[in-house]
Amino acid sequence: IASETGQTLENVAIRDYIDPRFNIVNASGDVLNIGDSITIGAETGTIRQDANGIYIEWIKAKIEPGTLAQGKGFSGSFYIKPKSDFIGGNVIPTNIANLSAIYVGGQSIASLPNPTVNVPFKLDVSDLTDDIFLGEGILKSQTEAQNNMLILNPDYSYPAGFMAYNWNPGFTTDVKPTGNTSYTLTATASPYNYIDFSNTSVWTPLIKDSVLIGYTKSTGESYYLPVGNGATQISSSGAYNIRVRTGSLSITKYVNGTCNPNQTFVFEIKQYDDAAKTNLIRTFYETIRVDNSNNSKMIISLPKGYYEVKELADWSWQYDINGAQIASETLGMNANGTRNIGKTTASVSFENTSKIIEYLNSIDWVINRFSGDE
Repeated sequence: IASETGQTLENVAIRDYIDPRFNIVNASGDVLNIGDSITIGAETGTIRQDANGIYIEWIKAKIEPGTLAQGKGFSGSFYIKPKSDFIGGNVIPTNIANLSAIYVGGQSIASLPNPTVNVPFKLDVSDLTDDIFLGEGILKSQTEAQNNMLILNPDYSYPAGFMAYNWNPGFTTDVKPTGNTSYTLTATASPYNYIDFSNTSVWTPLIKDSVLIGYTKSTGESYYLPVGNGATQISSSGAYNIRVRTGSLSITKYVNGTCNPNQTFVFEIKQYDDAAKTNLIRTFYETIRVDNSNNSKMIISLPKGYYEVKELADWSWQYDINGAQIASETLGMNANGTRNIGKTTASVSFENTSKIIEYLNSIDWVINRFSGDE
């Protein structure tokens, strides 16, 4: 470093800010923490953190111009490895340009070079499952689902276009599955370079001993050529599973007094989309035949909704209705209309009393009188 500046440096802090895609590790690959020290060769650096990020700092009382063989200058080393959630790519800088520098009195006096590496892709699309109620749309859009199935850390600044997504089949949140279904996401990562040296108007070759070792940007930053095997295109797939729940509605009829054998009671059922009864979805009818062994009926495989059940008295005129003629319940929602995927059962009940009806019998009689000319 001193050779590059051409002067003796005193009370020097050398700080190498690490690109957030990488962890600082020891020789065994174990991740080191803030405050840990690492010694390689004759130099010991300490891992620190400030508002700009994590860095390794070496403190030197004096650095003189000259070579390492002469016991002068400075050379610091450390190990890094990609973070577990980093997908990879090619020509990735390992430190942060301009911040990685030599500091004297808290001021940067010279920037450090910027090494680059190639990191083979590691792509893992996970499965995702959502539960919906029959009648509901898919909860997540394609973009929301893929962001849950393959999380791209925004701190890593991936190259534009390096990731492509394909859904089979496609879907929208307007789709309302009628049964369990699955959508397959295939993600494909292509090896776009994080730094592209091809633009000669921006990059100038960096030559040392007649060998190309990197490029210098027009703004002053120098980047070394990458080390490591290059990443190649890779794909991974996962399933977005939709599990559809249905509800059941039980209607129970209680009869006080004498009930005719297999007496039929008819009910009108209206299904609304919400508790405010904003939209009537459909109207249907169900019957209950009441006898000694049965007085209820369960309606199954019902969608989410607010259900209003009304007993139609004209079908059972021999019985008086006790209490309300209309009862309401919900499926897939609470009474106030908020979503409740666990509300899969509903029940209503009605009570009747048999009427006392006077029929003609063997002791009843009627007198008919007729008058007029014959």
